[in-house]
Amino acid sequence: MLEEPTEEPTEEPTEEPTEEPTEEPGIEIVAEDYVGSTEGDAKERLEALGLEVNEEKVENPGDAVEDTVAAVSPTGPVEEGTEVTLSIYDKVKGKPKDVPGKGE
Repeated sequence: MLEEPTEEPTEEPTEEPTEEPTEEPGIEIVAEDYVGSTEGDAKERLEALGLEVNEEKVENPGDAVEDTVAAVSPTGPVEEGTEVTLSIYDKVKGKPKDVPGKGE
C-alpha cells in the first residue's frame, strides 16, 4: 500500500519556463524586407506595425533608384512605437558640365 508520489512532479516543470520569455518585443525589423522598396511602401508597412518613421536623404551612388530605401535603423526586435529611420536615396547629382547655361 505504498505509493510513490515523487515521479510526476520532478519531470514536468523544468522545461516550460525557458520557452516563454515574458519581455519579448512583438515586432522584428529585417533590413532586407525594406531595402530597395520605395520610400512610400516601406513607410506604409512600418507605420502599419505601429512604428514611428523618420526619413533621411542619403547620397545616391549613381546606380540606385531615386526615392528607394538604402538602409533601415534599427533592425532586429523592437517594441511598438519605436522610432525607425529610413535612409532614402536622393536623386543623382549631375556633373557640372551638364548645367544648362554654362557655355563657352
